[in-house]
Amino acid sequence: MDLWDMMEPDQVALDILASCYARGRDISRSLAGGVNQFVIHVYPYSGYYPNTTWPGFTTFTYLFSEHGRHQPAWDFYRDSTDYVARNQYVFQSGVPKVDLAFYSKVTSYATIQSFYQPNDLVEAGYTYEYILLDDFSLPEAYVTDGVFAPERQSFKAMIVRANDSMTVQGVEELVEYARAGLPIVFSGGVPSYLVSYNASGDAYANSALQSLVSLDNVHVVPYDKLTASIAALGIKPRTTIAASSIWYTYWRREEEAKADYVFVYNDALGAAFNMGRSQGTVEFASTGTPYFYSAWTGDQTRILNYTQAANTTSIWLALAGNQSVIVAFHNDGHGRQQHGHGKESDHPALETKTGDAIILENWTLIAEHWDPPANLSDIDLIAVKHNTTHHLPQLVSWQAIPGLQNVSGLGYYNTTFNWTRPTAHSHKSSQRHTAITIDFGAIVHTIHVSINGHRLPPLDLAWVKADIMPYLVDGKNAVEAVVATTLYNRLKPMRTELETCGVFASFMDTDEEPSGPFTDPSRDYGLLNAVIVTPYTVTLR
Repeated sequence: MDLWDMMEPDQVALDILASCYARGRDISRSLAGGVNQFVIHVYPYSGYYPNTTWPGFTTFTYLFSEHGRHQPAWDFYRDSTDYVARNQYVFQSGVPKVDLAFYSKVTSYATIQSFYQPNDLVEAGYTYEYILLDDFSLPEAYVTDGVFAPERQSFKAMIVRANDSMTVQGVEELVEYARAGLPIVFSGGVPSYLVSYNASGDAYANSALQSLVSLDNVHVVPYDKLTASIAALGIKPRTTIAASSIWYTYWRREEEAKADYVFVYNDALGAAFNMGRSQGTVEFASTGTPYFYSAWTGDQTRILNYTQAANTTSIWLALAGNQSVIVAFHNDGHGRQQHGHGKESDHPALETKTGDAIILENWTLIAEHWDPPANLSDIDLIAVKHNTTHHLPQLVSWQAIPGLQNVSGLGYYNTTFNWTRPTAHSHKSSQRHTAITIDFGAIVHTIHVSINGHRLPPLDLAWVKADIMPYLVDGKNAVEAVVATTLYNRLKPMRTELETCGVFASFMDTDEEPSGPFTDPSRDYGLLNAVIVTPYTVTLR
């Protein structure tokens, strides 16, 4: 009953040159849904192929993304693939823990859809899965202490809707689970429809289901406001969420390590790029020592800003649109051994700005153009490259920079800012840590940042933000940001010349209008947001 799915994220969207940001969003949404293994397209074949032009052979006639040496970001992909690998490693550990099970008898899977459409459960932090009739036959499908599948998801209740399709076997199993103490919630009423004609079976099913209503652990509730009904029964989620937008969570429990791992994702589906930032508090059903695990760097950082009650830990989070975090709880002394300096307190750490934010301006951009070879059949050549230099008082999209509208490649951004090291503070009743962050907002594809020649660790593309205090010097400080683009904007003007295995990129065109690959608007490349440097102190009381 463990959910172990494989998906190929770049086959999901019809986007030949998907960005790392978009791919990360798809993967994060999948992780939040319990998918924990991914296959990412590289190149099925990278050499010469008949009737094929630069940048190379693609098996899906330009409809799906390929990643290879002809992509400007090829040398930058490691950051994003490591992010995927670390998430896979963590969320293949142990077993998933899910709050609620929806009974589901489906006879057709023409589409993959959510059978429970309202958002009230996820807004409150409840997680749920659909349990099929075949799942009842698994050896882990039993009830102990009112919990279904205690060795696996440990469901706290099973929800059966009034319009669910029932079978005699399904009813028999529900009766067994209910009499074993599992809370059964009939949403909208008790179902009465049997999927096949069976007069005696129909009579049995209706009688058996109606008999369950008299049990103390069986409840008939309205279809609407299911969250309120579940909460009124005393069934709490493992993660109680109070946030300004929808956050999804996915929980794994590793008994051997005595650890819990929780994926928290701010879903900004439909929000514009670099929008959808949200903040809120998550109450976790754990009292272990809390950590942030960074899937970007591999760092494990003791969380200091939290409060604990008898059975829960509450942590305040600020997440960018489409950003995720891993919160881990250790119960084996892991924190005390490796992070003995950490201080547990019911009083949260205070973050206070100690100086005015600096907006970095007057950038110099060196754009490295990646162009096709004169002979479009020359697949061996990675690209024809040349540089142009652009002076930018403020940061704007390449679409707004003369000469860069149809350009793909690399962008080398440089600027400087002045900084003076603050006077050391002394405070007997607190511990103070001074830091300075640099904030780029969201990044379209890839980014590497250096401060005074010191390369920063891999950065979260949803919110590129880092403490740069260790790299600063008194006086002038140099900032370099290197970004890569997809090839979309460069290939778009030459779509009628592009060919793979004898099929042109324009194969879907009609007499009325172009259609298919490279017909979407040109993409925004480069640094798209103001870059802000902010000094602050953290005071631990």
